Amino acid sequence: MKSLVYFKPSSSSVPFEGVRLRKNLKGALELSSLSWVDSIYANPEVVHLLSPDDESLVKSFREEGAKIVVSAFSTENDPEARFLDKNTEGGFALRKVAIKLLTEADLVLVPNVFCEDFIRAQGLKCRLEILSAGVNLSRFEGLEKTEKDVFFHYFRVPTTTQYAISVGDFDDQEAKKAIEQLAFLVPNLRFFFLGIGKHGRYRSEAIARLNKSCPSNLTYSDLVEDDVYRSAIVNAKACILFDGSHPDNLTALEAMAARVQVFTLGKVSFPGVVVDKVNGYSFLEVSELAKSLQTHCLGKLKSTIIEGYKTAEANSLQKVGERLKAYYESLV
Repeated sequence: MKSLVYFKPSSSSVPFEGVRLRKNLKGALELSSLSWVDSIYANPEVVHLLSPDDESLVKSFREEGAKIVVSAFSTENDPEARFLDKNTEGGFALRKVAIKLLTEADLVLVPNVFCEDFIRAQGLKCRLEILSAGVNLSRFEGLEKTEKDVFFHYFRVPTTTQYAISVGDFDDQEAKKAIEQLAFLVPNLRFFFLGIGKHGRYRSEAIARLNKSCPSNLTYSDLVEDDVYRSAIVNAKACILFDGSHPDNLTALEAMAARVQVFTLGKVSFPGVVVDKVNGYSFLEVSELAKSLQTHCLGKLKSTIIEGYKTAEANSLQKVGERLKAYYESLV
């Protein structure tokens, strides 16, 4: 059986969540001895889509006899792969094109039961199964010093720098406001926000303006290449996820696999990977998160890193691959 994991964003060369999910799924298929192809012309029997923006391709794939699988809600930080938008009340709503894609799919994979319940509440009758985005544990282990230190050289900061890392959407005003407040409240910690815009890479002049006006211990950056991103995660003192903006999933798993302390900020509409005081810490207010970060920097915060790594192990590509193979085989 041949499968095609399809995702072609405008920023395909950078490791944002949609790109990383595609790599994870391909890795999971290889571990399960399933063949995959890279071309839409290779007559795949299963086509696995990761973005609602690719809904227009469904008809042509169907004409070739392919079954359509969709992964939803695992990459909501990524504007080019997200299924949700904010509604007028500040909550989440499915994008119209996402509703169309989910309706047309033979199988929809979601990361947890809360996402499953959300889709059912919209009245959609598609087949739903729960499957994690997965995480490649080996990617964050056994790095040589030159590989591990790439981040520091790229951003020209000392290797002794303590910093918190966040990834997200430059068009998310709430997230930018929050990280700027955190940088002001925790001046002894550096903050790095790696982002993307609605239409791919953010303009360099716009990023420069952000860096001119933000606290001096905060750096906004365009998305970086894969080796820099991996180094950024591995060396971070903390990973901060803005749950109030988007459900956490793939990036949280990567931080846990890298044995980094994870924090989330915002009201959780979709419970995801992070469980407060178990494998991470969750806060509703910036001031409370700032206090916790300060305590963490002083080495006085109870670590959840071990439990976080256990969560990553439970979502390894090997385990994801076994279930993905079964789901694919059920379709053909």
